[in-house]
Amino acid sequence: MGHKHLEANGVRLVNSNTKSIKSLLGFKPSHQAPKNFSPTTNRFAKQCAQEDIANELDLVWSLCRAALQYKRKDKQGPAYDEGTGSITFPDFRVSIRVNQDENHPEDIIWYQSVDDIRSVDLLLSQNFNEIFSRGFDYLEADFLQAPDIDGIIDKIEELELEDIRLSYPADCSSCEIYFKSHGLNILITTQSMQLKTNALGLPKVLAEKFLQIRTAIYAKEKTNPWAYVLSK
Repeated sequence: MGHKHLEANGVRLVNSNTKSIKSLLGFKPSHQAPKNFSPTTNRFAKQCAQEDIANELDLVWSLCRAALQYKRKDKQGPAYDEGTGSITFPDFRVSIRVNQDENHPEDIIWYQSVDDIRSVDLLLSQNFNEIFSRGFDYLEADFLQAPDIDGIIDKIEELELEDIRLSYPADCSSCEIYFKSHGLNILITTQSMQLKTNALGLPKVLAEKFLQIRTAIYAKEKTNPWAYVLSK
């Protein structure tokens, strides 16, 4: 499709929410909602969710077919296993997995991700954002080259911004930046970066901020690149 490739091994958009086991299509009138967590009740919860997973992936396929003009040959799957399902397209994959909520045994936690994303243009495109208009909890990307975390910390501390809360362990193996006024949390390790917002973020919004942060991480200029990123 001629998209620009991201300078990362993989980019993932992730969302999670809870659903009542009783609301799942596989839950029958003869069933009883679990009151405790165990391998058996977790398996039961996954079985109850299987039809819901299939319906969600059918919806994703319909939206992708309409918005991105994908043909049958452009997809692989859907493939299913106990409590999971996925469908793969040329530029990304959509995966779903569910587990019983250990703290609230009557619920499941529904995880939905779009991973193996291979292009900037796709994340920024209107069609892609219409398909995934419900938004995501966070964007995560693996680094091809380990960032200089010491340097990142030093540059952010130089700014002395009251709106920024910076935390890191004594060995500086990672750093976490919380941008209070924007509700933005950035976790950077030597392997990956996670970008999370207080509210669900559209792919376009998360991708634009990701590109700004990636530029700041690898910037070579003498001026402080984080001054621009953290002011937006």
